[in-house]
Formats: sequence, C-alpha cells, structure tokens
Amino acid sequence: MTESLKVWTSTLQKFTFSNDSSNNIFSKPMFGCYVDITEIFLLVEKTFHPMYTLLSFISLTWVIKNLLIITFLCVECEKYYSAIKEVESMCTQMTSSERSSVNQKRFYKNILRVQDATFKELRVCGLFAVDASLPLRVIEFITTYTIVLLQFVFL
Repeated sequence: MTESLKVWTSTLQKFTFSNDSSNNIFSKPMFGCYVDITEIFLLVEKTFHPMYTLLSFISLTWVIKNLLIITFLCVECEKYYSAIKEVESMCTQMTSSERSSVNQKRFYKNILRVQDATFKELRVCGLFAVDASLPLRVIEFITTYTIVLLQFVFL
C-alpha cells in the first residue's frame, strides 16, 4: 500500500511538467488509482480495527488482573504483619508479667529474639515493601506517567 502510493507520487511528479493535452488523459486514471489506494487503506482499517479493539481490551484486562493480584498479596501481607505485631506485643507483655514462670519468660524472650532476627517485611527485588500502601503507590505511579504521556500527546 505504501509502495503503491510512492509509485503514484513519483508518476504524478513526472507528468506535472507535461503539456495540457496529455493531462486530461492522464488525470482520470491517476485519480482512479488514488481512489483505489485509499479504498485499500479503508479496507485494512476495517479489518484491523476489531482486532485492535480486542487487543486493547485484553491488555486492559491483564492490567486489572495484575492490580487485583497485587492488592490481594498486599492485604494478606498486611494481615501477617499485624499478626506478627500481635505476637510481639503478647510476648513482651507476658515477659514483664509477674505471673509468668522463669521458663515461660525464657520461652517468650526466645520467641522475641527469633522474631527480631528473622522477621523482615516482604520486599520486591529489594526495592520496596509489600504492604497496605503498595496498591496506592502503583496507582500513583500509573497516574503520574499517564499524565506525562498525555502532555506529550496534546502539547
């Protein structure tokens, strides 16, 4: 299609400098050829428009699925972090309680030591923590860069 239009343009340039008697004979076939090229473009557009719409819908569905997975993971991680804080609070409280025996206090202190030594928030590639604020940060990131891209388009 592009090659046909290039050939048509070069042919038009050749006959631009010719005399008026050949222009009438030449103009009707050139006009018909140009109409045929534009009809081919419209046919291609009609053919690929539904496919483009489908691909756009699939891409949007994929993004929404990923956002839902991120949100679910963040909710579950936040529940786990809350449970860990509850265990820490309970062990600290029981360690300072006078009703706990020496063995129980040692047990609670060991739990606190293990928790201090091993517990870390889940981090994605060591860059950012997976917690309740992650979905908001992802939406903020997407919104910011969408606005930047729209500014490039419209300005």
